[in-house]
Amino acid sequence: MTIKPLVKDGWGALHGAMIFSPAQVPLPIDGHALIAACQQRWPDQTTARVRRGAPGEVSVDIRAVDACPFVLSLYEGHMMIGMDGTPQQNVVTAAWIRSLMPWDAPRMVVANQAFSVHAELPFGVTPDEIAATMVDHSVAGWDADDPEMQAL
Repeated sequence: MTIKPLVKDGWGALHGAMIFSPAQVPLPIDGHALIAACQQRWPDQTTARVRRGAPGEVSVDIRAVDACPFVLSLYEGHMMIGMDGTPQQNVVTAAWIRSLMPWDAPRMVVANQAFSVHAELPFGVTPDEIAATMVDHSVAGWDADDPEMQAL
């Protein structure tokens, strides 16, 4: 097994983040569940939007007290969840979103918008674990021994 190159500051790496399965299968969460979880976590601080004509596609605006506002978006087909918070918010939110899905869910990762870094999201992952295991895609061989990531 190849040792993956890690970024020095995983807490600052997730600019414009996305959660998806490298196997390119749907995430095991629907729009209603995401909205309900956001409303429970941030009561009276969320606004949900459901796009007409795009089944399952939702966006949740979050205006949490003492935090930068951000949006979570579940895209059509449940293939990806986008996050536009600060890099630190995205790390914390990625761990929380993973906790909403079953332990036996398909493999999931969180990556930045440029797809220059990613971290695995196993069940029970913590924000500190995500930040400490952020893989640097600028180093040759970062995807060795990982055919799913090579196929992206």
